Amino acid sequence: MRKTPSKYTYGFAALLHSGFLNSLDAEQFQDLVYSIVGESVVILDYVGPTTDGLIIPESLDGKPVVEIGPNAFESSTITTLSLPEGLKVISASAFQFAHIEQMVIPASVTYIDPTAFKNSSFGITTVAEGNLNYAMVDGILYDKDITILITYPGPKSSSFELPATLVSLNMAELSQLSNLRTLQIPASLAEIEGLSNYFGRSLETIEVDSDNSFFSSLDGVLYDKQQTQLILWPKRKSLVNYTFPSTLSAIGDTAFMEVEGIGDIILPDSIKSLGMAVFKNCRGLTRISLPSDILSIEEEAFHGCRDLVDIQFGSKLRSIGPYAFSGCPALKTLVLPEGLEIIEDYGLSGLYVSGTLSLPGSVKFLGKGAFWSSLMEQVFIPASVEEIGLHPFGVCTKLKGITVDPQNPTYSSDSTGVLFDKQRTRLIAFPGDNRIGYYKIPDTVERIEAYAMRGNFMHVIDIPSNLKFIERSGMEQSYNLKKLVVPANISSIKIDSFRASRALEEVVFLGAISDIQRHAFLDCEGLVRVEFRGGVVNIGEGAFQRCLSLSDIHFPEGLTEIGLRAFSSCRFAGIVFPASLAKLGSYAFENCTYLKEIHFLGGITEISDFCFTNCWRLILLKFPDTLEVIQEGAFQDCGNIEEIIFPGRLSSIEARAFEDCRDLKRLYFTGDAPLVGNDAFYQVLGTVYIFEDLEGFLLPAWNGFPVVILGPRTKKSDWLISNNISPDFELNGDSFVRGVAIFPFYAFNQNIDQPFQPPEIQVFPGSASYTYFSGREDVTYLVEMSFDLKYWTRFGVLLDAPPREDYSRVYLRYGRDRNFIRFRVFPKTN
Repeated sequence: MRKTPSKYTYGFAALLHSGFLNSLDAEQFQDLVYSIVGESVVILDYVGPTTDGLIIPESLDGKPVVEIGPNAFESSTITTLSLPEGLKVISASAFQFAHIEQMVIPASVTYIDPTAFKNSSFGITTVAEGNLNYAMVDGILYDKDITILITYPGPKSSSFELPATLVSLNMAELSQLSNLRTLQIPASLAEIEGLSNYFGRSLETIEVDSDNSFFSSLDGVLYDKQQTQLILWPKRKSLVNYTFPSTLSAIGDTAFMEVEGIGDIILPDSIKSLGMAVFKNCRGLTRISLPSDILSIEEEAFHGCRDLVDIQFGSKLRSIGPYAFSGCPALKTLVLPEGLEIIEDYGLSGLYVSGTLSLPGSVKFLGKGAFWSSLMEQVFIPASVEEIGLHPFGVCTKLKGITVDPQNPTYSSDSTGVLFDKQRTRLIAFPGDNRIGYYKIPDTVERIEAYAMRGNFMHVIDIPSNLKFIERSGMEQSYNLKKLVVPANISSIKIDSFRASRALEEVVFLGAISDIQRHAFLDCEGLVRVEFRGGVVNIGEGAFQRCLSLSDIHFPEGLTEIGLRAFSSCRFAGIVFPASLAKLGSYAFENCTYLKEIHFLGGITEISDFCFTNCWRLILLKFPDTLEVIQEGAFQDCGNIEEIIFPGRLSSIEARAFEDCRDLKRLYFTGDAPLVGNDAFYQVLGTVYIFEDLEGFLLPAWNGFPVVILGPRTKKSDWLISNNISPDFELNGDSFVRGVAIFPFYAFNQNIDQPFQPPEIQVFPGSASYTYFSGREDVTYLVEMSFDLKYWTRFGVLLDAPPREDYSRVYLRYGRDRNFIRFRVFPKTN
């Protein structure tokens, strides 16, 4: 398929004699995208279709073409490709997945990246005579002296004899030889690399020249010269009736990796060591007995052996390496030998071993996640254990209890089977299938370790006031927990702490929270209410993302940042952002489809890209005076907004910012015209309203909108704008859709801290107080009270010194009957 370029900016690091290239601006000649770097040209991309022939010119814009850049011809299909004389470099993955039938590598080429032809298919490819660096033999690329195999592009024959001069071989380069069954190694070969990246599944036999000083073969298997180490077992070779040499003492790293159909293995007693990933992903390996002299099972040795049902450990085994048996679900019984001391990180994770696991009395160390996601029901930890890593029994969903030997000097357990340190200041592991319903964390506990209570079934967790830390995923997936009260000593909520606690309905933070980290409450679908009693500074990425019921939250003053997707897909009806807020992350409130009102009290200068996209019920939007930039797609698909007042400092509205806001009819600009990006108001058919003397607006139309001039600014228009009311609104109109004209709000500005709120009376024993705006010089204010709404009097209404300039406070005494209060406003007469 033809790729269609627009403007190109390419970021990569390609090795040239002049150093590294970064972020290249591109130009185009026919179907070639290129960039000029200094006095030379780099080909960056081919954007044309499948073609019979392509000639890359020797120069572009008068400068020589010296490099084919990374991925430039990736996945291209070209019958004949002519590379320019003068080309010096073919970069990483330049022809990855490409199909080219004929190509000549020019004599001028000095460097070809080893991955340049990765997973590619070539027909007739040659190296031009005179090239001092490379040679091509039977379609295989070598260095000039044919001592190093660089790349083997595309499938070849089933048998491959390496050149007699070859010194070094990277087996990874042979992985794509899907038909290779026999590999012949010459006497000259001294080094073999890349065994861990060799995935050739068709190989049946390896033959080594008897004169080779470093390697040998026995019945098609690769060994070192003395046959003390087995290096590579061909992946299609059967083990049936195979006899290992009596000299064998070691099996190297990845030697049997991904060999299928092994069945049962009996290793000779002479073997003393097994390499890393030695049997990794061996499907069909069912049983194995390890020789007694093996001291350690290395990293990933049996990882992913999904058919392994039984393993017999040797008596001298001392350690099990990281991930050694992870992903062996068929292994349902496990007898660990006495003498075993170390189980490293995730060493026995993912096992389906059931019943009780009693660790040998010799075990000293359990690594992180040692038994992660295993199915044992009870665990006994002996007195010998000196160190336990994080979440040793994480996601063990059948685990009912952990018992620690009382003589253990480092660790302890309680009557409910919970694992602690000896002093019980750290809660280390809570059994995944403990269903007691109520659990009181001991008062001594200061820290819940990572994953410690993940997946618990408690309905009520009594958290002590002494608790200071809940580490990452510490209470993730608390399935039945409905209310969470976070103690005042906790100042930071870690990553995934309560993630996917779907029954959780209410969270109360008692103390000052510095940050709520990434995904802390992600997918808490039942969460309705969040209360910050001591404030919060930073709400991180996805902290409350997909909390589908979250509708009740107050953002306190002091909040400075809300991160990427922090409240995506929540159920807010209205949001008030404090003046302290300095940053809103991208997509922070995307898909909040119940959101109707947004109020910014000031401070923020930018609204990030796609911040409120698809909040399609949004009606009221009040921007702060400080706002300067509305980024791409910020209010995309907010289809119910009818009117927006843009503040005077606004300088930029980026692409698609209000795309598909189809009900937007009135756009009021109170400052000079901002820069407007592509499709910023796509599908918006409104009218722009401006005051006199504003600059940058073209008349009679600006950016496709008709423009109406309102005239000069007045005190009335400024008050209306400050309260997010269109400056031409009539004071007798009902802007709040509450059945009340806005004139009383204009006259009194009744709540001095939150404009627009209905009157609020503070009630005290025997009296009530009310504060109102009284600073308009052209208005006389009158406050009266009544017992019956018929007779009104000023008797009993007391005035007090105003709390602020231009405000008054009134006190109203009341008796047993309910009192009523009313405000009247009269124009002053001279």
